[in-house]
Amino acid sequence: MDTDPYHTPALPPPDGIEPKFRDYYPIKGSQIALAAILLILSTSGLFFAAFTSLKLVANTYGQGYHQWDVNLVNIQHFLLFQNLVETLYCPPMLLAKYTVLRQIELIFYKHQHKKLASKVIWVLIWANTIFYTTIFFTFLFACVPRAKITNPTLDGHCIDTHASVLATSVINVVSDFTILIIPLVSVWQLHLRPKTKFGISLVFAVGIFATVACIVRLYYGIELTRSEDGTWLIEGVGTWAIVEIATVILVACFPLFPRLYKHLMIRDKDSPFEMVKNYGSNKKYSNLPRPQTATSDAGDGSSTKHLYQETI
Repeated sequence: MDTDPYHTPALPPPDGIEPKFRDYYPIKGSQIALAAILLILSTSGLFFAAFTSLKLVANTYGQGYHQWDVNLVNIQHFLLFQNLVETLYCPPMLLAKYTVLRQIELIFYKHQHKKLASKVIWVLIWANTIFYTTIFFTFLFACVPRAKITNPTLDGHCIDTHASVLATSVINVVSDFTILIIPLVSVWQLHLRPKTKFGISLVFAVGIFATVACIVRLYYGIELTRSEDGTWLIEGVGTWAIVEIATVILVACFPLFPRLYKHLMIRDKDSPFEMVKNYGSNKKYSNLPRPQTATSDAGDGSSTKHLYQETI
């Protein structure tokens, strides 16, 4: 008798388990969330790569040197690339901060949307979205027409970009500090072992470096408004902007590293594919651990701990 492939399991089920075949297998929410986070991070990384590359190009036209050592030809190229750098600063920061905030919500407040901290997270998400979108277009249209960026003698008008850099730095300090505080406070309110709390805190405590970088960037932004030596002082602003963006991206990535490590560690040594080690083995299949899910909103910390494990 021929076997019907549509009603034959690809792996013998454990005793007492009846196969439940489907015509369509919906994508799990956890996989959608993971894919979305990785897509946002990879897109943020592309913008960051462009930002860093343009900054290096700006260096070849006098950035980091005193402005009296830069001729009028090179200063025009510098002004153009500096404007592009300032414009491309916004997308990676927005995407990285959005990812960090969403991960904080999923880890600590997945089933507690009425909590004040959960509402603060969404306020920060929308505030950052509005802020970075506004700054993006502010620098994009810093001069009208844009040709006036490199040729100040043309008719038109320009904004004070140094003041815009300073305002961006001030708001970033507040934003970074708030994003840093929320997960640290949330962790230590849970009923978990101190060792577990400390380990989770370390993941987000890396954000301290982003806050420090933003404060140093603010210092150079203040100095920039007090001096006409723009090519010299803007170097400090750009350098610490790179540190800030890189750190925020790392903070967004760190919660995913333990999950990647666990995924690599459970693979069969003889096969690069995790599914191969269980294929055709009823005994191994029956011994597989069942996934844990968090269904309780109780404040005992167990739900958040499971969510954290699932997220990472």
